[in-house]
Amino acid sequence: MRFLMMNVIILCLSSVSVLSAAEPPSETYEDLGFETVKVLDYKKSLREQGEEIPRFPPRTGNALIVETSGSDSRAEKAGLEDKDLIVMINGTLLRSPDEGDEILKKITYKDEFELRVVRLVENRWDRKTFTIKAMSDLEYYRSQIYSRFGFDSHCKPGRFKRHKTSSSMKYIHNAFMLYIQDTADEPDELFLRISQFLPDKALLQEEGKPAGFIVKTDQNSYRIAFIDSVGEQIAKYKNEKSQTEKRIQSIKEKIAELKKTENAKNELTQTENMLEQLVKKYKTDQVKQANFLENVKLIKAVIEEKARKQYSEMYVGAGPIYSKYLDELRTKLRNGGTVEEIKLNTLETLRLGGADLDLARKRQGWKLRDELIFPDEFKMIEDMISSKNVTVYYEMAPEKKFEVTEEQLQAMKAVFSVFKADKEQAGE
Repeated sequence: MRFLMMNVIILCLSSVSVLSAAEPPSETYEDLGFETVKVLDYKKSLREQGEEIPRFPPRTGNALIVETSGSDSRAEKAGLEDKDLIVMINGTLLRSPDEGDEILKKITYKDEFELRVVRLVENRWDRKTFTIKAMSDLEYYRSQIYSRFGFDSHCKPGRFKRHKTSSSMKYIHNAFMLYIQDTADEPDELFLRISQFLPDKALLQEEGKPAGFIVKTDQNSYRIAFIDSVGEQIAKYKNEKSQTEKRIQSIKEKIAELKKTENAKNELTQTENMLEQLVKKYKTDQVKQANFLENVKLIKAVIEEKARKQYSEMYVGAGPIYSKYLDELRTKLRNGGTVEEIKLNTLETLRLGGADLDLARKRQGWKLRDELIFPDEFKMIEDMISSKNVTVYYEMAPEKKFEVTEEQLQAMKAVFSVFKADKEQAGE
């Protein structure tokens, strides 16, 4: 807040004085919608800088100077303006420089309160009274959500809604947050993001599956991991094929023995029929697997073509400077080079780079799970945000566990509440 850049009318001269002394200490009341600085501290800063101190209205020595925090704040909606002088709160006249802040610190977003202010209007001081209305929980949560345009890992454009206290950066050590992805052609989607910098830890478990994060709440434990449904289906087909081939071989050996055995004609016939049915099933499974792989190939081609198109749109929209960053990123990824951290941070902040940026971060040692949350997983989120103690660790580094902070959980609660309310309002 730049209180010392305010224009204050010196009544005796009827002129405006532009002040430029060092910043006086201020208090921020985000829940209320404004910042304040004491008139006493304001005058002290001017005096220390050798600046002329303007005249204030009578009986405002204990007042607080206001700066609103934006057009969406409850204070500004009520009519409060920058440079108003608060002289009375809820009927209490401020009788000391500290009294105003002492009262305001006890007021929450759930409280309605009244301010009596002195305001400069056309070279004269007027007294006005404003009632700052209370907010519901949902109204308050909405006021905490920040929305920004960007691109996801597939270069799909959209708006990304997060809590004001959550970082816009994707790769933050011990990050644990919810955010909403809003794209034009799809319903809003909820994502859970967890990240840690663990350069000496493996990406895969011993069985070859991607490692995930384990989240422990007061009552439960959850595994947050990338689900490779295609890979799992292929592995299932391979396992079934191997098991069937072993059974076929075993039956063939049994048939060979039965042919050498007298009085085993009936059993031999039954076993040969069993082999015939098993071979038929084996061939059917092979056709099914071939069709599955062909469909995967076709779908992959469509996805890759869409990704190329979306990357081109992102590249053009990035402008000449940041498109050079994108070129450098792709080149360095191909030849094994590294991109300057400041450039990676810039691309990440602007939500540019898509999968290329993710790959660069992965090579640095970042472990990330940025997973879509489905409706049947909402109970998991509710469990997390209602727990007193939530711990998280990467499967390959249980010794690196971290505690989710109260601030992180409250931010998740706000995002989740807004997401559910919007879904209900849309009838989804």
